[in-house]
Amino acid sequence: MSDESIQYKIEHDTSNLQSGVVLHTWPAKPPLRAIIILQHGYGEHAERYVDGHCALIQRLGKRGLEVRAFDMWGHGRSPGVRGAVDVERAIHDHLELRREAERENVPLFLLGHSLGAIVTAGSIITDPSLVDGVILTSPPFPGPVSTLVRWALSAGATIVPHWSLPMPRSPPSALSRQPELLQPAEADPLMVKRQMPFLLAASALRTAQAINQGLKEWHVPTLVMHGTADKSADPKGSEDFVKGIDSKDKTLWLLDSGLHELLNDSDREDSLQQILVWLDAHKR
Repeated sequence: MSDESIQYKIEHDTSNLQSGVVLHTWPAKPPLRAIIILQHGYGEHAERYVDGHCALIQRLGKRGLEVRAFDMWGHGRSPGVRGAVDVERAIHDHLELRREAERENVPLFLLGHSLGAIVTAGSIITDPSLVDGVILTSPPFPGPVSTLVRWALSAGATIVPHWSLPMPRSPPSALSRQPELLQPAEADPLMVKRQMPFLLAASALRTAQAINQGLKEWHVPTLVMHGTADKSADPKGSEDFVKGIDSKDKTLWLLDSGLHELLNDSDREDSLQQILVWLDAHKR
């Protein structure tokens, strides 16, 4: 029997982490087989993964996987200037959520998309313990960054942290080969519809540098997924990351012609199956 043939009424609870960000919990269909901490990308929010992103939360819940996810500061239902998240602060929230999940004594997996992949990877670099596996989709790992760019981002984050970077926002056609799938997000008032602020860019770059310096200490089983035509995050960054980590269990899955939102793209079911099969293979 397929997941889609199972009648499953999804439940949804909310609470707050210590910083004030909103935590969402979607309990699994019993029995509980694992917990997944899901981290959304820039501009979006956790609830988008209930119906969007190939109904990921529903599909995981049907398989006995509880999903916990927080809306980053300035995103979704969390407080703060829209879009103005400090990535290092988000990592602190992520670690708090991990500590809570570890008390359940079931397998724990981390899944981060785009900016959420940077937060997730930064969380592992900070503390790699008690995690059974990590999935990163379309992570924006940067290539070499000049001293001038680093200085400009740092100065902007100090002087005008909430100002947007002077570049256009990516249109839906840059995120999916089926942009009609992104129409609900464009109409969603909880979505952030602006270019990222200096605060976010500067803290994300610092985090990416810390991740790069800690690759040899990365031993967690890892799946990295990226579309080869992604213009929002260079797939070469994912290739270099997977080559660099010291994990004995690592997989790079490149989707030919795939764009940034793999679970909202033309081959979204293939992408979803990669995630589900990998999770099944790594449960204790």
